[in-house]
Amino acid sequence: MISRLITVAALIAAVVLVALLLFGGGGGHSYKLMFETAGQLVPDNQVLIGGAPAGSVDSIKLTPGNQAEVEITVDDQLHQGTTAVIRTPSLSTVAGRYISLTPGPDNSPALDDGATLSGDATTTPVDLDQLFGTFTPKTRKGLQNVIQGFAAVYAGKGNQANAAYKYFGPALSSTDRLLKELNRDQGVLTDFIVNGGKVVTAVAQKRDELTSLVSNANTALGAIADQNTSFDQALQVLPPTLRQANTTFVNLRAALDDLDPLVNTTKKATKDLNPFLLRLRPVVNRAVPVLTDLRDTVK
Repeated sequence: MISRLITVAALIAAVVLVALLLFGGGGGHSYKLMFETAGQLVPDNQVLIGGAPAGSVDSIKLTPGNQAEVEITVDDQLHQGTTAVIRTPSLSTVAGRYISLTPGPDNSPALDDGATLSGDATTTPVDLDQLFGTFTPKTRKGLQNVIQGFAAVYAGKGNQANAAYKYFGPALSSTDRLLKELNRDQGVLTDFIVNGGKVVTAVAQKRDELTSLVSNANTALGAIADQNTSFDQALQVLPPTLRQANTTFVNLRAALDDLDPLVNTTKKATKDLNPFLLRLRPVVNRAVPVLTDLRDTVK
């Protein structure tokens, strides 16, 4: 009987302990968050820390200063330096708002239950309607056209777009490395830009000559195009001509070998030719008038 009583008592104590853990009203820590607007929060919205559920929204009230006082309950005690942000699951979502907490350092003083985080530690989300409300009608129309244009471009091409986006990250990384290299050699880049500007300026100053050059080149190419039949015939005759020239050059090589003895013999005969020609030059000069008179006499 005593063993049975002990067993029943232990069972009752376990049930009471579980009930206290699950339904006890003394668990958690309550805090008040001051926001410019409630950001469409409602009671029972989640409070997340590091993306994990850590509590919920208890109530939302309007303060005399037209601020939203949001009371929350979280499992862990917060410390000074904690910040809060009202977030949305996506830009197009209206419902499902939640509060994201960034806890302060553990070595900072702990916040007492019921402590208030003022507006400098909280951030209210900006809705798309509020963002679009800052645009002028012309700007909103232009943005609408841009969005519709993107929709028309990607209509029926989702797979191709996804395949292209796969290389978007590597392209950005390559561009980042390129810009870093350009910044590293900023002096060289500056010289290149300056010299390139000088070249473009020089070309611009000679634009009339450049225009004439392009026009003449166009005329020349047009004339060549008009003679394409003749060029075709010439190209057809060219291979046999080259083969015949090859044969001629081979035979010429043998003729040059036979000509070498004649050249060697002529060297001895022409050794005194240069002094003779020097003496002959005055005679030729004096003979010019005689030959002229002789021509007249013959006529």
